[in-house]
Amino acid sequence: MIHNRFRGMALACILACTAVQASLAGGAEPEADRRLQQFFADQVAEIESTTFAGIDSAEAWQERRQELLLQLREMLGLNPWPERTPLNAKTRGKLEGDGYIVERVLFQSRPGLYVTANFYRPSEVEAPLPSVLYVCGHSRQKADGVSFGNKAGYHHHGIWFARNGYTCLIIDTIQLGEIEGVHHGTHNLGQWWWPARGYTPAGTEAWNSIRALDYLESREEVDPKRIGVTGRSGGGAYSWWVAALDERVQAAVPVAGITDLRNHVIDGCVEGHCDCMFMVNRYRWDFGTLAALVAPRPLLISNSHRDRIFPLDGVVRVYRDAEKIYRLLDAEDHLAVHLTAGPHRDTQTLRVGAFAWFNRFLKDSEELIREPAEKQFEPRELRVLAPQETPADERVTNVQEWFVPQAEANVPNDAGSWIAMRDAWLAGLENVPGATALQVATTTPKVEEAETLRVDEVTVRQLTAEIVPPLESHIFLVGPSDSAAVKRVRLCPCEESDAGLSIWLGDRAVAVDASCKAVASNAVIRRHVKDKGELLVIVPPLGHGPSQWSGDERTQTHIRRRFHLLGMTADAIRVAELRGVLEWLDVHPELQDHPVTLAAQGVAAVRGLYAALGQASIERLELAELPADDRNGPILLFAERVWNVPQLLAVASEERTTRVTGSDGAATDYLAAVAEKLGWKNITTE
Repeated sequence: MIHNRFRGMALACILACTAVQASLAGGAEPEADRRLQQFFADQVAEIESTTFAGIDSAEAWQERRQELLLQLREMLGLNPWPERTPLNAKTRGKLEGDGYIVERVLFQSRPGLYVTANFYRPSEVEAPLPSVLYVCGHSRQKADGVSFGNKAGYHHHGIWFARNGYTCLIIDTIQLGEIEGVHHGTHNLGQWWWPARGYTPAGTEAWNSIRALDYLESREEVDPKRIGVTGRSGGGAYSWWVAALDERVQAAVPVAGITDLRNHVIDGCVEGHCDCMFMVNRYRWDFGTLAALVAPRPLLISNSHRDRIFPLDGVVRVYRDAEKIYRLLDAEDHLAVHLTAGPHRDTQTLRVGAFAWFNRFLKDSEELIREPAEKQFEPRELRVLAPQETPADERVTNVQEWFVPQAEANVPNDAGSWIAMRDAWLAGLENVPGATALQVATTTPKVEEAETLRVDEVTVRQLTAEIVPPLESHIFLVGPSDSAAVKRVRLCPCEESDAGLSIWLGDRAVAVDASCKAVASNAVIRRHVKDKGELLVIVPPLGHGPSQWSGDERTQTHIRRRFHLLGMTADAIRVAELRGVLEWLDVHPELQDHPVTLAAQGVAAVRGLYAALGQASIERLELAELPADDRNGPILLFAERVWNVPQLLAVASEERTTRVTGSDGAATDYLAAVAEKLGWKNITTE
């Protein structure tokens, strides 16, 4: 009952409100948008239905939990664990308050990955005390170009803990810390290669938090068996990561830091969050799984009732999911939800619940919370580094470049070493959604003819198919009007750009309109069709051309991010679309015996290469303007953990005649080196 009651309060911005816009304009919602919304709804429902499937006992959960923890580490870029290098912790000055002391602390969670922090403790400490790790949300504390760190925005929490018999370590994040890194790679910076590498700043923040626990354990004032974690907004999210991964956390109070997949994908909450809020969701988790991993340790889920980016209905669903596991473990008293009136803000009523929870489970106390948490310092007083000081060896600002390792590839010495490398890569692709198979249901399409156009001796047939249901793919067959004149098939995935769609015909790009009606009159196309007897199979990628998804650049960005939360990418479904077209050609009675040439440029060419893996019908590759690596697309989750574009090109070219033109040497040098080493004679790079 409570779920339905609060559902209407969720953020109502489904797919950039395309349906609302259509309604205001007096028109119907575009069909492509309707199908995309249905796809998202279907995927969310499927994930929800399988979240805790088959877990009906404490024993079943404990067995599954170990598998889930490994998955979480992988999705955060923490598998294998980074080396626990020396913290090299330093105290760089102190502040004294009424009954407490604040130390300015600097440590390195990995060499060069500096963490600036403030350590709060009572003025007099006679025995080890319970301690709280406070992780910060997105509070900008900056003046005259100097960042004081977001820890300064939350320092009142540290004061309260220190004045009430705790120690408290408040750590900066890489975004908005004293040394400013970035959290917004896919949100608004266009750095789509982050998920291709398996990188998310959530993993960096999780690791910094784990190393912060190491620092707390090194302090003689801290009782290592009584450590809690809390934080709000972004800090609420980091509380989840560290509480799930590290059992040294004995009590957790994530505040306004989580909601479920339904809120993010269907209700549009993803648009309000940067990358630090999400793991790279390769294993298609709903967020109740993350909550359950804290069980049976004490967990208080805290939220305001009008929080637009963590809506109440989703928070309650997360609580209900976690409750299932706490009940199996006979630990229901260790789970609670604390809901207060208010928007997304750090309110005093939210703090009271957190303070009481820690008193109960870290101090075995039920005393009333009488003292408010109040700020006492100017932000600049809490800065650890000197105003213009930045360590020369810092690796915070480019952490996305190195935190998760990228796969390396050597030129093989002989055929045997090549086969070993190739087979290892292909095996590794099983962990890359869309590379060889999409994680969602796909079908060999039932193709329906939508329209036919004839110009002289050239026929254009528009076909539709549901390869990735319920999304609708459009396929255009451009060939001789006499089907008996077809000698070979040219598969032409469309390249999309600001100028529109184009196809590659082996020596040049040809623009195509969304309906492909104009292609019948194009002189270059007519030469391929009439003089060479080719059937052009033109495939506009899902979301473009006839299946265009509505919305501006920002809307398209968050459509792509929705796919990521569902454990796939927009490029992955486009690869699946091409793979489905190839499977259809293989069974088409008039076309199955014709040799196929893959002709494509740019990102479309790489999608075509993925689709060609294992497809014997493709005999020839004609490619152009290949991107040098995944930074320029296409994006498949975790692909860079296996290989990059040059290695994909080499594997796809091994037994095919291949011609690559107009591409950066970085894209083709590896292929050329392998071909020379192994004596391949079927390769041309220009």
